[in-house]
Amino acid sequence: MERVDRADPWSVVLTDGTVLSAEAVVVATGWAARPYLPAWPGGFSGRLLHAADYRTPEEFAGKHVLVVGSGNSGVETAVELLGVAAEVRLAVRTPPLIIPSDPVLQYFGALFGWLSDSVKDKLSLYTHRKYYGDLAEHGLGVPVEGACTRFNRDRLAPTAERGLAAAVRSGRLKITAAVEGFEGDTVCLASGDRLRPDVVIAATGFRPAFADLVGHLGVLDDEGLPPEPGADGLFFVGAPSLRGDLRMHGHQARRVVRAVRTMKRSSHV
Repeated sequence: MERVDRADPWSVVLTDGTVLSAEAVVVATGWAARPYLPAWPGGFSGRLLHAADYRTPEEFAGKHVLVVGSGNSGVETAVELLGVAAEVRLAVRTPPLIIPSDPVLQYFGALFGWLSDSVKDKLSLYTHRKYYGDLAEHGLGVPVEGACTRFNRDRLAPTAERGLAAAVRSGRLKITAAVEGFEGDTVCLASGDRLRPDVVIAATGFRPAFADLVGHLGVLDDEGLPPEPGADGLFFVGAPSLRGDLRMHGHQARRVVRAVRTMKRSSHV
């Protein structure tokens, strides 16, 4: 799909030029559609790739790898590389808010979603400090903002603990300061330190791809994000949520189904 246009009521232009008419359009391309690489100054002469292009740890066997970013993608990649790569370092700009990857805890988190954001912030910070506060001794600082504050402002979800704590405590995974730029084979860090890894894997997030599809329709906000779930027969499914993306995407999809049924009933009146 290339773009959505207002017609009677909608037309959809496909990549091969075909134009389809539709009473309703559901855009489910995701809020994280395009890999994002920061505009770091300089150039890196080693291998630089986004985490979206990472597949298996075996291709990095014996390499010195720097993973940039302490979100879920970065942490899972770094932990998976341990024992395969010769050395793994994790560059961190903002200390992650870590939560146990316990299904029971996540279930209760969803169950008590009605709590205020301020209460959930306090609970998330308490959980981190109780289980992972000692990681500050190993270079992974304690966050000062709770889960809701971070998510509402930056769409940063908590980092699920899947081997990170043990790896950092044992020294197998080394924490470094944020990346500031490159000079040939050298990575310049915010701390003033300089590294010479073989590979840099940038787990630096994704950006939405709504602008090309619907940007000309005037439905996006100042951040390029659509309304949820949508209106007038144009719907969006896939918004991230602290209550579980897949769970909430199901809710969004069911809302769209109900809205489309209401449209069809109205059209027959």
